[in-house]
Formats: sequence, C-alpha cells, structure tokens
Amino acid sequence: MVKTRIPAKFKLEPICEIQVLCPMKRGSLGIRELNVRLQAELNPVRPDEPSVDKFGWQFRPRDKVIQTENDYEKDVFNGVTIRFDQREVVYDYGELDEVSLAYAITLLKAFTRKLDAWQTAQGGNPPARRRQPEQGPALGNPGRDGW
Repeated sequence: MVKTRIPAKFKLEPICEIQVLCPMKRGSLGIRELNVRLQAELNPVRPDEPSVDKFGWQFRPRDKVIQTENDYEKDVFNGVTIRFDQREVVYDYGELDEVSLAYAITLLKAFTRKLDAWQTAQGGNPPARRRQPEQGPALGNPGRDGW
C-alpha cells in the first residue's frame, strides 16, 4: 500500500509524504516491526553504501528518521550526519539512541506533526487511508518544502 497503491492514487512520494501510524511500539503491528519491513521495501540495502547498526536498527542513507529526544544544544563535530529540515546534524555513534526509524510512528508522535497522508496499521480490518487537503502545498509539504 505505502510503496505503490497510495503513491499512485494520490501522487505522493512514499518516504517523504506518507506516514504510517501505529497505536503501539511492540507486536506485529507495532512501529518496531513495521519500520524494519517498510525500510526493506522503501529503502533496501545497497551494497555500495555505508550503513550503521545500533540498538537493533540499521540506519542507511535516505532513511526516514525521527528525533526521539529533544536536544536544544546539538553542536557535535564527529559522528553520523542526518539531514533534518534541509540542514545536517552530526551524531556521535553513542548518540544514535536519540533517533529511530520513522517510516512508522505511534499515534502520539503523529500529534506533533503535519501530515499530508497517512496509513494506519490495523489487524484484520481494512486499512484506513486519509488525505488532509487543508495541509497540502499551500501550507507546506514535507517532501517538497523539506520540513
């Protein structure tokens, strides 16, 4: 759905413009499991590219990530570089516990973000898909405007 059907129907980029929402972190419909599966589909391993393994995640170039802890004084000089809002932030390997994959996020995390389209993870029920036209290009679009 996230890789082909929703992007084709709504003309959205799957990584930047679609967010999968989950009610929980654990289980087959939790963010941990879904992030691994979505990463494999949307940003598969490329043998010629570097990756970083930490806390059970494998971070790759072009991954969708989320800052999990506020850090208002981020000013580091060595480590992994992550692009947030068109600016690069460098993380030391030991600081990677402050970020996680974000192909799927919890509903609670979603309350703080503006979303163009989302997909909910539901077991046994048809998946719910929504589009918020009031948050389209006029108010900014994360894929095109970089937020």
